[in-house]
Amino acid sequence: MLRLEARQAALQELKNLDEPIRQVVLLKIIQGMSLRQVAKIVGVSLSTVNYRLNQGLSELARRLKNAGVV
Repeated sequence: MLRLEARQAALQELKNLDEPIRQVVLLKIIQGMSLRQVAKIVGVSLSTVNYRLNQGLSELARRLKNAGVV
């Protein structure tokens, strides 16, 4: 039950991320694409994908911690 609640909280917080960051996180983490695939789809460099992914995951972790989920 807690795992389901944590997943739902993560998905809710994901909706609050800026679109470019959300798009990268969704493609990489949820869809399981490689960094190269994400870069090609989004139309940005590999380093930009890495940056956005790191930003998105850090922001999600911070938000979930503040919400008491993690």
